[in-house]
Amino acid sequence: MDYQCLINELPVNSQSKLNRLEDVFNALGYSVRYEKGNFRSGSCFILDAHVAVINKFLTPEQKVEALTAIIGETQVDESLLDDQQRKWLRTLKSSNSHS
Repeated sequence: MDYQCLINELPVNSQSKLNRLEDVFNALGYSVRYEKGNFRSGSCFILDAHVAVINKFLTPEQKVEALTAIIGETQVDESLLDDQQRKWLRTLKSSNSHS
């Protein structure tokens, strides 16, 4: 597998990564909400309601980290994603597991 090619497909800035992660969550049937709250981890995931609630005061980088952590711990049906989303998600998970 050509990892360099896959890495080049990752959005460069955090806001682009955040937008793509939101698209992946939506494709999987989950909604992402940004709310103020007293989140110890910066996020809350309500599995039965298919909602990820992220502290709106986090930086885009922290929001990406929170969403990546949630999706990494959740069983997702990748068949709901298009090929590009599936490939990008696997690359993102892989790059975060090596950090």
